[in-house]
Amino acid sequence: MNGHEKTRSDACKVLQNGTKIRVRPYRKKDTDRIRSLYKFTMTEARGSPHKVILRSQFTTTSAFVMYALFVAGLVLSLDPATQKLGAILCLLLVMVFVGSRLFMHYMFSHYVRKIYGGDLANISDVYGMKPAAEDEEDLVSTGPYGFWVAEAFSEESDYCEIVGYVGLNFNTNKGPGSGKDHTTSEVRRMVVSDTHRRLGIGAALLHTVIAHAKEQGLSSVFLTTTCFQIPAMRMYEKLGFVVQWKKFPMWFIPTFSFWVVEMKLDLTKV
Repeated sequence: MNGHEKTRSDACKVLQNGTKIRVRPYRKKDTDRIRSLYKFTMTEARGSPHKVILRSQFTTTSAFVMYALFVAGLVLSLDPATQKLGAILCLLLVMVFVGSRLFMHYMFSHYVRKIYGGDLANISDVYGMKPAAEDEEDLVSTGPYGFWVAEAFSEESDYCEIVGYVGLNFNTNKGPGSGKDHTTSEVRRMVVSDTHRRLGIGAALLHTVIAHAKEQGLSSVFLTTTCFQIPAMRMYEKLGFVVQWKKFPMWFIPTFSFWVVEMKLDLTKV
């Protein structure tokens, strides 16, 4: 048993209800479940990034400024001399608030659709998964690539469900500061079902990725996340990931505070 296989075996754990969790390489038949889990987790699940982003709009500094201006507009509208000015101010503020909310919803939905119909529709090629021996269903990762799923299953029944996954894609970074070389790969599409969080599944997936990257002789791995995924960032930090840079891709959207974060793990220190 090599180091990578040992890591996958160690990731198998038993939950209180007797269900077991294991991490294994992606199989072609997993595609539909992976794509549906991605879409649901990103947009509809409890604590989904989509819901967190839209909810955060109500508590930003710019939102509180708009609340104050709206109240001022209401006060102005009570005086006949400034009634029109107050009404126009209130109407403009509502349009900006609602408009920025709809625009953010559109941008996020567009991003999810892009991923759903992009690399998650062609996992084998994008993440370098090749058939193991003569079996075209069982796949293995090649080089500094790979895709793994976390599977909940029961040995007493036919229950088997994909509850998480993660990919490793070589040299895809386009962000500032990290550079492009042959010693680093990007951790991508890290997802854990909302019904199976806080069980160590995310950490097990990342340990599998890290073990594979070290086997391939990589010196580091990096990932990109957002300010709305605080629990994930805390987990990354516990595993040794360090923030490399932050950028604000949508700073121009009123009432939203949104930034992207790149984090990097030095594999020579783990």
